This record gives sequence, C-alpha cells and structure tokens, in this order.
Amino acid sequence: MLIVGAGGFARELFDVVLEKYSKDEIAFYDDVNAITCLFGCSVLRNEDEVQKWFKEKGSQFSLGIGNPILREKLALKFTRFGGALTSVVSEKCVIGKEAVTIGVGATILHHATLANGVEIGKGVLIYHNVQITHDCKVGDFCELSPGAVLLGQVEFGDKVSCGANATVLPKLKIADDVVIGAGSVVTKSVFEKKVLKGNPAK
Repeated sequence: MLIVGAGGFARELFDVVLEKYSKDEIAFYDDVNAITCLFGCSVLRNEDEVQKWFKEKGSQFSLGIGNPILREKLALKFTRFGGALTSVVSEKCVIGKEAVTIGVGATILHHATLANGVEIGKGVLIYHNVQITHDCKVGDFCELSPGAVLLGQVEFGDKVSCGANATVLPKLKIADDVVIGAGSVVTKSVFEKKVLKGNPAK
C-alpha cells in the first residue's frame, strides 16, 4: 500500500494501514521534503519510483493528505501512474449493518461511527470520533475533521470541509466546496459555496 503524503495526516493514516499491511508492504510518497524513510518504510520521490512500486508491490494507494481539493487531484494523478485508489477503514470504527455504502478510496479512522443508511462518496476522509447518523449522504472527496457530527438525513455535496467538533442539524443540504468552521452548529441548508462559522453558523 502506497500512502500518498508523508506529513501529519499520512502519519495518522499509517496506524490504520498497519491493521492490514506489514511495514515492508507500505511506502509513503513525498516529493517535497528530503526524507527517504519514515517509520521504517520507504519514501518514494518521483513517478518512476511510484510506477516501480506499483509493479513490484501492488497498485493500491491511499490518500495521506486531508485537503479535499488536493485529495481529488492526487487521486487522479496516481491513477494515471497506474495506481488503484483503495479504501482504508479502521477495524476500530463502528459501521451499521444495513444499507451502508462506502465509496472507493474512502479513509475512515479509529472510533468513527456510521449508522444504517449512510452513503459515503469516493475519496472521503472521516477522522477520529466522527459521528454520521442515519441516512446521511456525503459527497466525493469531503473531509470530516475529528468529532464532527452529521445528524439524520444530512446531505453533503462534493469537497465539503467540516471542521473539528462541528455539528450539522438533521435534513440539511450543504453545497459543493462549503467550508464549515470548527465548533460550528449549522442550522440551515446552504446552496452555494461559502465559509460558515459560529453557533448558529453564518
């Protein structure tokens, strides 16, 4: 498994990847910082090294970057390199047994909770302790930071960024590219790109 990135989030993702892969089956990718090894794993630096890794170790890769826009760009880039975007779901999260769908390349960290009827899009990042209650829909490449709560039947568009400990009240619709600030309480639907913050969020 190749983890695309070697910074803060990639280091958190590493623990989840270790649930399924051994260290010799894991590498990181970083073309910015001059490091060659992280946690005993190789750090790849360029396209040639990535393609060699995919050929020798398997084509699975996961996104070790949090920003929704970068996640989408990197998913396309590494797919062009021959990779297969792969979901990473912690064994320590709780997922409902009925009608839950998780898109390709989703990342779900420890102690997140997904209730029955939840739909998660492609490349979504769900951090520690996120709660997504019944029948919510989360679009592609969204980021839900630690402790975020989506209450019943919330619908997120694509590339929504939801800050730590933010709460979105039931049945609300949130447009593509909206940013919800940490600790905010969203009480109304939002139909265009905006930055929301506060309680109630404005």
